Amino acid sequence: MHLAVRREIRRKKNQRIDIFIIVKNEDNTQKIGIELKYFTADLEWHDDKNDEYIILKEQSAYNHKCYDAWYDVWRLENFIRCGNINKGFAIWLTNIESLTEDWDKVKKKFEKDPNKKPNHYDFFISNKRKIPDDDYRPNHKNGCVELKWGDPNKKGIKDRKEPIII
Repeated sequence: MHLAVRREIRRKKNQRIDIFIIVKNEDNTQKIGIELKYFTADLEWHDDKNDEYIILKEQSAYNHKCYDAWYDVWRLENFIRCGNINKGFAIWLTNIESLTEDWDKVKKKFEKDPNKKPNHYDFFISNKRKIPDDDYRPNHKNGCVELKWGDPNKKGIKDRKEPIII
């Protein structure tokens, strides 16, 4: 078996994969794309054993980060459809507690008070979230689910106005 790993492969602008792995066996070749996203809250920690400081800065704009994470999933699916990769994995890492809540708990919170539902609700990152689910049914024509902003004209969305089709 032969394994080759490359970082960030680009074909055209905005067409890239963070990690590209080629696995060659005697009978076939697997091309695997991996997208990485990390969401961080402020953290300063000292590892006494190795005498190292770990410092993470808070990354705000969760609405943009969540949109971008689902956009990565869409891109991986597109690479698979085009035959550029055989498999794709999106890995999301975080130390932000609200992004690790179970999806059922998140949904119940916003069902109690729909006025607090964030504009990026469809793009929300949450533990145990599955798409499609009871709220996000596939389109009967193409089998896909559309994720979109609550109000696409709301200020601050910038260049991320388009829905994402998963």
